[in-house]
Amino acid sequence: EWVRAREESTAATYVAISWKILAWGTLIGLLVVELVRLARAGAIPWRRSLRLAALLALPVILARVISLPLVLARYDSQMSMAVFGVVAGVGLLVGILIAFGAALLAVVLVLAVKGDAAAAFRRGGADGPLALAGGAGAAVLLLSIRVFARGFEAAFPLEAGVEGFPFPPGVETVLPAAVVIGSLVFRMLLFGGAAAFLALLLRDALKKPVFRAVLFTAAIGVFAPFGARTFGELFVPVFAGALAGLAFVAAIAVFLRDDPRAYVFAVAFLGAAGPGADLVSSGVTPWTWCGTAVFVAVALLVAFRGLDRPRPVAAPG
Repeated sequence: EWVRAREESTAATYVAISWKILAWGTLIGLLVVELVRLARAGAIPWRRSLRLAALLALPVILARVISLPLVLARYDSQMSMAVFGVVAGVGLLVGILIAFGAALLAVVLVLAVKGDAAAAFRRGGADGPLALAGGAGAAVLLLSIRVFARGFEAAFPLEAGVEGFPFPPGVETVLPAAVVIGSLVFRMLLFGGAAAFLALLLRDALKKPVFRAVLFTAAIGVFAPFGARTFGELFVPVFAGALAGLAFVAAIAVFLRDDPRAYVFAVAFLGAAGPGADLVSSGVTPWTWCGTAVFVAVALLVAFRGLDRPRPVAAPG
């Protein structure tokens, strides 16, 4: 009887589904409009974007290739190995195309907003300590809000639900560190692309505060769960997601601004404090070494691009 009651759709279910569809439809529609506008204005450097996207997609593609043996766990003995191999190959190819497409979309948005973003990563191309401080401040803010949001969800376990045991990422593969680094690169692209998309909207469609409030109200619907049965189950995850969205906007406005290095440092610190720390504290020796490799990668990033100062510009004459 209880199971039947849980499977029945309620008013909260219809509100959650409608809100989520509205949110994704609005965001995708605005994204398409901005891309068309940029393409018509000739503001997209396609060649540079393609080269940069191919480079940034490599860690994500490597993580997918390393995870390929996991496909064998889903092998159905009723299917011939040849057919299964073709299906697995097609799945890998689709995954590679998706990774490259996501990287290209993020790069196009970033370069449309800040055309010299790639130059900031050359030695002396930006103020390393300032970017490092901004990235650290943004990471602390986002982590603090994440902890608060999780505490809020823990206060309402029936509405928020109980997640499964959180294994460290990539532990089922032979090289979890590569999977974690690939996920960090993907998050960096997502973070930078989302910030650039927000900047484009604020510059064009969202000049008035009322439009910004309406879009934010619609956009937080992406956090609405499809399986909500009560308005409490709808409100708790949406509120937690709204807090994360506000923290994202605050981190951009206060700490990151238009400094590409700061975005990379912020994602690197979040990865070290999240998946990297999970691997190190797992107590399993191979996982601990992989977590250490993640920390070493973050430390090298800080050492090579977090300490250099911008090159002085010679005065004319």
